Amino acid sequence: MVVSLKDQSGVGVLGLVLILAGGVGLYAGVSSLKAKNSLKASDLQNASQEGKDINFNSLTLAKALASGENPAIYPEPYLPIVRSNMEVNPSAKSKNKLWRGGKNRVNVYSKSYNGDPKGSKSTTNIKFGRLITGNSDLPYLITGVATKARTRVSQGLADKKTSIISAAGIAIPPPPAPGCKIEVDGRETSQPFSCKKKDAEQKVAVNEKTGTPIVDEAGNPIVITVPPVYGGCAGAGKPWTFETDVGQTVTLKFIADGVVVDARTGKMPGMESEGAMDFPTGMLEKTSTELPYPEANSIYAKNVELQQLTYTAQNSNWVEMKVQGPDGNVGTCFAGIHVNKGPEENTEADSWHGSSLVEMADRTFKPMKDLMAGDLVWNPKLKKPSQIIYVFKSLPNQALVELKMSNGVSVQVTAQHPFITDVGINQAVDIRPGDRLPSIDGKWLTVLSTGVFKSESGQPVFDLFLNPDIPLIDRMINVDGLQVPSYRGQSSLSLALSRGQRVSGMGFENPSIGFTSSNLRR
Repeated sequence: MVVSLKDQSGVGVLGLVLILAGGVGLYAGVSSLKAKNSLKASDLQNASQEGKDINFNSLTLAKALASGENPAIYPEPYLPIVRSNMEVNPSAKSKNKLWRGGKNRVNVYSKSYNGDPKGSKSTTNIKFGRLITGNSDLPYLITGVATKARTRVSQGLADKKTSIISAAGIAIPPPPAPGCKIEVDGRETSQPFSCKKKDAEQKVAVNEKTGTPIVDEAGNPIVITVPPVYGGCAGAGKPWTFETDVGQTVTLKFIADGVVVDARTGKMPGMESEGAMDFPTGMLEKTSTELPYPEANSIYAKNVELQQLTYTAQNSNWVEMKVQGPDGNVGTCFAGIHVNKGPEENTEADSWHGSSLVEMADRTFKPMKDLMAGDLVWNPKLKKPSQIIYVFKSLPNQALVELKMSNGVSVQVTAQHPFITDVGINQAVDIRPGDRLPSIDGKWLTVLSTGVFKSESGQPVFDLFLNPDIPLIDRMINVDGLQVPSYRGQSSLSLALSRGQRVSGMGFENPSIGFTSSNLRR
């Protein structure tokens, strides 16, 4: 960045000094008038030289202030070239004895000692004449500024001041690459992320004690659908920004910082194997003239939200956002949204701890982990025995929830286990002290406290399948004093909860309790 100095007439500084130096010969004159004129000429020369030095140093300072990663002098706010002004950066406006700036100018303060040993205050006023862009294809890239500096210095013996005026071209570096971030908002997942390791299969229910098929009332073998087996997804190990369930509403906020002339979104490179994008990508639309884009009031973003996008989550995806500065420098940011396919696909999330006590047909209690297909359990709704046709075991990939009830029993289930409560259908993790769960006598048991604990490694959780000859709404069991549905009814509750649907016919209807989406605790 070269600073070129010239006076108003266009004569170079050195040339002016040499011309003025010719006046020294007058000092040889014998008359007092000639001597006085000679002193004045010499004083003018000295004042001019000192003024030029001050002028030069001031322009050098201005050049320094306009350089670096965070220049003190820069277009602010950053406007299209035809509307731009030079202004001191707000972060550099602190008062100082050396210089002070404002719109289109900078004053540099100094002392002139010409003919005055005490010195007199001098001010160089540097005015920015016009901003320069060096590339017609990048109209917002300001590469330089044409300046004019004016310094007034004392002539000492002449008891007056003279003005020294110089012009300079100051190069301005491009702004740093702009920055960005993507904020994600919505309802977080209610399920652990799981992928199928084994599909659901049809099989004949077999009495595990006798080894014989379990038959229906007509004597035909009962065929059951064994739920699919799940394990952790590969995606569960990725540093996702946000994790939600399928069908949930997600809001993305695209935020930029710095000098921005273009912003666009797309799928993050290397993540093409994820599902299709759930929303359109491409250049972000500006929604206000205050936002930074060409022809806006400013293209300088200070943590500005460029656009907000709301959509329904269907696929897991990594979103890439790019923001470009006027010189082509690009800032990049990412957000990963992991979409779980819903509780109906994650059966192991709805299970009971193996120590849960189940009332048997003989009215004794047995831990769920000890139950087998063919066992008879007591059905508190029908007031008679029901046969277990299958015991589903799975390994939890999450913490378990413990609910301490007013009957003195602690219920231990997976976090997403659904319950009908007096405030609607809720997952175990969402149940709060004071909520009430239905007991076997049709009354309510109060939750005294809740807690979360980690299940022992390798310890399975369990679900029971009851004879399908019984209507779904009648397939009830007594677990730790609670009247709850068996696996199929439990799965229906999970599905209804995820979709905000009304649940009826489960035997717990009450005029004061409406199991609708309006009172689900989400």
